[in-house]
Amino acid sequence: TQTVTATRDTGWNVLVSEKSNKLGLEQVETDLSYFLSLAESDTSLALAGLKIEIEKALNNIAKEIGYGPRSIRHVAAKLLSEGILSNQLYDLLRDVVSICNAAVHGAQIAKDDAAAAIDSSNPFFAFYAGWLMDRE
Repeated sequence: TQTVTATRDTGWNVLVSEKSNKLGLEQVETDLSYFLSLAESDTSLALAGLKIEIEKALNNIAKEIGYGPRSIRHVAAKLLSEGILSNQLYDLLRDVVSICNAAVHGAQIAKDDAAAAIDSSNPFFAFYAGWLMDRE
């Protein structure tokens, strides 16, 4: 198992992209600097994009265990029950997606709060990248 401590490394992002292609999985943007930069001008768009990438990552994992695409909540709960997601990652996703949903539905999210939500998603994307690299 490879340990990933950050997903902002360009070289790592290339490896993740190549591995996704090899496995026929949907591409997931794991470079959080993109979302942080976007949040400087449009927090709602940045958080909506982050939510989409979380959903794609979860559905890629779900696909590998034969669980079809579902909502973030359903897939995360299934992955938690299967022991794939830890309680800590599940709780993190619940909190981040809650902020993303608020932004998508018109709540005004301050730049600092958006940046904090984006940064706090890093452990999930690091988990995803490590999970992906462990696939054959």
